[in-house]
Order: sequence, then C-alpha cells, then structure tokens
Amino acid sequence: MGKLRWYKRDPNAALVGMRVLSCEERGAYNTLLDLIYANDGSVIDDDRYLAGECALSMRGWRRVKARLVELRKIYAEGGRVKNFRADAEVRFGLKKVETARVAGEISARKKRAASNENKGLPPTAVGTTVPTESTARKKDSEANASGAKAAPGLFADAAAPKSYATPKDELWGEGVPILLGLGAASERTVRDMIGKWLKETGNNASAILNAIRRAKDEKPIGAIGWVTRAIQAEVRNAASANGGSRATGAKQSHADAVVAASRDRADRIAARIERERGPADGIAPKAAPAVGR
Repeated sequence: MGKLRWYKRDPNAALVGMRVLSCEERGAYNTLLDLIYANDGSVIDDDRYLAGECALSMRGWRRVKARLVELRKIYAEGGRVKNFRADAEVRFGLKKVETARVAGEISARKKRAASNENKGLPPTAVGTTVPTESTARKKDSEANASGAKAAPGLFADAAAPKSYATPKDELWGEGVPILLGLGAASERTVRDMIGKWLKETGNNASAILNAIRRAKDEKPIGAIGWVTRAIQAEVRNAASANGGSRATGAKQSHADAVVAASRDRADRIAARIERERGPADGIAPKAAPAVGR
C-alpha cells in the first residue's frame, strides 16, 4: 500500500459521472478507484487479480473493463491501470504528505534542541544529530585503539570531573543539572529549593548534594519532594548523633570525678594510718597536713 490514507471525493460529481454506468460497472469502478488511490496513483493491470478484487468472473471483468476504458473512466499505461482525475489528486496528496513529514521533522528537532538547552547541554543546530554518551565513548575507544588522540566532544570531560572552590559551588554546579534531568519544572524552581535547603541545614551544602546524588541513582517520581525528605532525615540523624555525643561526654566527666574522689579518699586514709603507727627507728615522721575525718 502507498502513503495516501484518504482522498478527496465530490459525491455530486461522482453521481453525475456514473449515471451512464450500470450497478455492476459502478461497483467495479469504485473498487478500481480505491485500489488506484491506495497504491499512490495506479494499480497493476492484472485481469485475474482485478477480477478477484471486484468479485467478478474473468469474462465479466473483461467486459466491465472494456466498458470503463471506452467511457474514459480508466486507462492502461505501462502495465498499470490509472484514472485521469486520480493522477492530479495523487500528485497533490503526495506533496502534502511530504510537506507534513518535513515539517514534523523540523518541529521535532527544534523541541529536542530546546530540551537540551533546558538541561544545560550545548545547543545543536537544527538538522544535526545530538551525540549520546555511548556513541561518544565508542568513538573515543576507536580512536584509542588506532593510536589517535580522541577529539574533545560533548562527553570529553566525563572522566575528569570539574573542580569547585567550595562545597556550595559544587552544589550549584552539579545539583541543578541533576534535578532538571530528573524532571524538575524549571531552573528557577530548582535554585529556589536549593536556597531553601541551605537555609534549613545551616548551609550544609555537602549533605544536600549527597541527597541529590542519591536521587539521581534512585530516579524517584517527584525528585524535589524526595530530596527534601532525604535532607530532613539526614538532619535528624545528625542531631541525634550530636545529642548522643554530648550525653556520652557528660557520662565520662562524671566517671572522672568519681575516680578523682576515690583517689583523694584513699590518700587521706593512708595518711591517717601513717600517723597512728608513730615514729619508726627513732625517726620522727614528717608532719602530715590536717585532714578532716
């Protein structure tokens, strides 16, 4: 079958033109028209095939065909059966189909270019193919195998991540494209949310970026909400850990105080025992400081 899916038909003109045809001839004629348009302007001139399509015997088909040719409803050329009106209509219809196809391709390329721009990728000219990571790496591997230096491309810096001066710079530089790639509404929305997260976490950019990277691996539906919950959970865990550390430090201080008091008491008892024994070998003991009982 051809590219045409419908054709223009004027019912009034068709009825006027078919007044000279019998019912059998009209049925065969309409079947031939559909076959001609369905095959983009002509159908094979095969009597057995056409007789079967028109549900006629070979004798009946040849009689109807001769009548249609005589009335100039159809004509045979180059082993094909055609119709004069169909010749013009098919040319016009195929031109419209081609125009619509080209317009659709241009629209798709423009949308693809706009999508790449929103995701932070470099713009590409309309009509060019956007390289993918797999094709770029394949070209690099082929270049390495041949001993040639791979040309820098879209993914040339994939093996060498960017370096940032501060964790905040890294958060803005890496976090924004990730969230946009996960389906965030707009760059403005992403930047507003990152600013809010920084305020809530006391500028803990590393914790926020870790949550965003986990979202990149998980690919959740509603990335902004998922990252918000992940950050809140991390903040709660950090608060619990700090509280536990303070409690442990308090317990340790109390234990040290108990040990120091025990040592002091032991020293006082030892001094009292020494006084009660008195001088030994004629040597007076040194006076011990007065210690309260």
